[in-house]
Amino acid sequence: MKAGSGVQKNFMTITLIMKFTACSHMSGRNNVNRGFYMDLKSRLQDFKKNDDEGNDYEIVMDEMIENIGHPDPELRDQLIYTTFYWWVEKDLLSVNSLRKLLSVSLDDSHLFYKIGERSTDTVFTRSFSSLAAALVLRKDAENQRLPKELILEGIDKSIQYLQEERDTRGYVQGKGWAHSIAHGADLLAASIRHPYFPSEKIAACLEAVKSCCEKEAIYMDDEDERLIFVIEALLQKGLTQQQLMEWVHSMHDHLKKQFEETGYSVPFFKKKKNFLDLLKSLYFRLGYSQKSKEVQKEISMVLEQWHKTIYRI
Repeated sequence: MKAGSGVQKNFMTITLIMKFTACSHMSGRNNVNRGFYMDLKSRLQDFKKNDDEGNDYEIVMDEMIENIGHPDPELRDQLIYTTFYWWVEKDLLSVNSLRKLLSVSLDDSHLFYKIGERSTDTVFTRSFSSLAAALVLRKDAENQRLPKELILEGIDKSIQYLQEERDTRGYVQGKGWAHSIAHGADLLAASIRHPYFPSEKIAACLEAVKSCCEKEAIYMDDEDERLIFVIEALLQKGLTQQQLMEWVHSMHDHLKKQFEETGYSVPFFKKKKNFLDLLKSLYFRLGYSQKSKEVQKEISMVLEQWHKTIYRI
């Protein structure tokens, strides 16, 4: 009995030591991760205070890309994205770094990271990767230093992203802006404005914008206004008045079909709000340029028709 008790006691002692060691290891790893995160944050804060002068920007670029979708809104939005913005605008990054930033932002671990998920933190990675890619595309539009095939890939993926994104949240309490549709619209508009944009992609871009109105969401954070930047960019790249009017009618027909199938249902009212809000924003933005009066007239007729249908006037 005494020998057995000794073995049992030794076994319990070894078990406790192993548990303590494992806990210490996990605690140490968490502290390392937290230290790494705080170190990046403090370095970017220093960059911001020093107006980015005299810093070796590229030594922290990999860390910034790795944390581009961090749930901490200060790190993600005010530090990482804002720092990238100023670096790109001030031409502080080499061509190789710009190529890397665009290429990585567009890959499956960033722009398409767990695409299809809803209400998870993965949306921050996708959404802010789209902003980073838009920065590079806008800059490269000025001088075309990046490979054409990479730009064309960016154009295709900007269309694909708006079509496939399902997490349409705008502002997320406690975590800041997700705003995936607005940021995706910024990316698509930047792609269209690039000199390499092929006119044969115009129809696909229109469909991508239309698809945003068909998602299971009610937009509340000016997504419609950001999507209109895509239409304005397309008009600058050869979108005709006739094509735009046909697109307006296609949205009207889609909404009409939904109404015929489901009547005064919640899905119908969600789509109605999204479609008509987009058309209202387009109406006024076209009015600012005073170049598309016929399209404005068509939009006005569509809006009036739906007003009379819904309110039986």
